[in-house]
Amino acid sequence: MKLLNCSSLQIEEFSGLSIPESYAILSHRWEADHEEATYQDFGKPDVIARKKGWEKIKYFCRLALQQGYKYAWVDTCCINKQDFTELTEAINSMFKWYARSSFCYAYLSDVGVDGVSLQQSQWFTRGWTLQELIAPSRVEFFDKDWNYIGSRADLCDIIQRRTNIDKSILVAGSGRVEGLLTTIPVARRMSWASGRTTKREEDLAYCLLGVFGVKMPLLYGEGNRAFIRLQEEIIKETNDLSIFAWSAPAESPLGFFGILAMSPSAFETANDIVLSSDIKYNPEYAITNKGLKITTETSLMPDGAHFLSLRCHRSSDPGRRHLGILLRDQGGNVFLRWKTGRLWSLEHSAPGVNHTMFISKFLEPDVAETLVGDMNSIYRNAFCFPPTPPGVEFVKAHPDGMWSSSRRMFITQGLDTFDGYVQYRTSGAADQNFIVACGFTGGGANPWVCLAANKNETKHIFQTAMSGDMMKLRMFGSERGVMKTRITFGMSRRVEDRPVVLSLGMETRMLEGQPVFSIFVDQRTDWGDLCSVM
Repeated sequence: MKLLNCSSLQIEEFSGLSIPESYAILSHRWEADHEEATYQDFGKPDVIARKKGWEKIKYFCRLALQQGYKYAWVDTCCINKQDFTELTEAINSMFKWYARSSFCYAYLSDVGVDGVSLQQSQWFTRGWTLQELIAPSRVEFFDKDWNYIGSRADLCDIIQRRTNIDKSILVAGSGRVEGLLTTIPVARRMSWASGRTTKREEDLAYCLLGVFGVKMPLLYGEGNRAFIRLQEEIIKETNDLSIFAWSAPAESPLGFFGILAMSPSAFETANDIVLSSDIKYNPEYAITNKGLKITTETSLMPDGAHFLSLRCHRSSDPGRRHLGILLRDQGGNVFLRWKTGRLWSLEHSAPGVNHTMFISKFLEPDVAETLVGDMNSIYRNAFCFPPTPPGVEFVKAHPDGMWSSSRRMFITQGLDTFDGYVQYRTSGAADQNFIVACGFTGGGANPWVCLAANKNETKHIFQTAMSGDMMKLRMFGSERGVMKTRITFGMSRRVEDRPVVLSLGMETRMLEGQPVFSIFVDQRTDWGDLCSVM
């Protein structure tokens, strides 16, 4: 850590236990880059004397010395920014340096100019000054002429209204801020940065590292991918679902987006979010190469969207309704966020389905454009199953990754061949199992469906499915069930000592403008009354 000697105005370097326990630190809004005194300017008296920022540093050091501080830290000159390793270490350590300082001088160079007040200062719009405001145990404000304005504690009501930062953070004493931050929802902390800017786009992420207690390498040139990486690092440390409580207009025509926000501005409306329960009760989730993997319950909405609760609500909502986001199924258990212009809530609790999902991390605008056609045809060649009836129990669907449990269908978009089955069993007789197998070749041109049980002449087909030999299952199935207008098979079982026949059929129908294969199974007793089973 490099520190300015307030007496000699020379930079000294410290490490480990040699770092002084007491030092002052400056928070300010940078002038033009060429006006600030840099590390390279020290040792060049003629150069540094001409810079506007040098007067600021000298006055700061004079004040610090008067108040008993031998050393001071200034971000413009106490980091060798030409050494990228040092710059990376400094940015990852900056929150800690501000937190360990004894006194932070916040110099507001525009307050007092043309009647600009504290609340109007541009200092509150700078990304880096967020951590400089909340990390130190003591912050004092000064105007353009270094006249004293007041302390953070004294001005906390004004600052809270200006920044929406929790008052508990603004009045926190020494060493308490880092612990308090972990009790505040991720979305609410993100909202503090929503109105702030930085000169470089990547710094919108890097300036928030300390606020979320994470570290990451700097990759200037990656643009908004830096903010994506920040969220990924946060996800590694907490399962607080409010990190997904953002809203922003989607760039794709159909309103699709990934699960991660593209900038802090997306959290502008999250300043009043509170957690509905302890996050230890939240599901585990993680970033994978297929997207965000999460196993949780979702509710199917009338428009086909899935509602995912984020286990949080607005403090102003007396009903404590859970906020959530809408997802659309792409097939293969992959989902996209949909209708991102707002957060959603359910007026009444809807029955949910627990399943594993992969939610895409983010979408580039050009990729989103291609999804318009893909999403319009997502149900093409899907196999649709009716509801499971009384007396019959759903066991499993294979392949699980292509089964939509909420819509009871295999989504097969983009496949040239498909083979799958749904397994059922009769209630009260666990050994009475049967499957409905289905598939196609030729991109959907040659569909088939068949019914097989574990206790009749079709048991070899049932056993083939259970063994996982899908090629052989296709051979058996296509032999028995090449689709016509309606195909019927018989399979006997007994319900209340009455003989029952299951009849299988399949027909083509349209779903959202796309052809799908609709499977139906009828149950008929021996005296001929017919009722729909599935």
